[in-house]
Amino acid sequence: MLGSTNDFALRHSGEIREALIMIEGEDGAFELLAHGWLTGEGAGEEPFALVRSLGTDRVHLLVHHPDLHHVYSWHRIGRDALVALQNRVARLRARTDSPEGAEQIRWRVSASEKPRSPMAK
Repeated sequence: MLGSTNDFALRHSGEIREALIMIEGEDGAFELLAHGWLTGEGAGEEPFALVRSLGTDRVHLLVHHPDLHHVYSWHRIGRDALVALQNRVARLRARTDSPEGAEQIRWRVSASEKPRSPMAK
């Protein structure tokens, strides 16, 4: 992650809060879990924010890209983009882990979900 969390929060927290209000209809309060930049093949960098809503306890992966059809610039990452991102992470992990471990990686895909309790299995 480049830049400090404080700089990122000062610059983007208002817009992220507005996006969460539009997504959830709650007050938009959130905890910033992680932030950085996603790079795509042939595309530029897009800032991302992994946030936990304090109102619903859901975790959202948001990306920043201006959209003329929305009043806010932060959007939940779409299912297809999330699957592609998770597959890229799995490939990176497979390079560093043993081949046996890479075959056992299982991903559950959801653009935003409530964290599961460690007791629920």
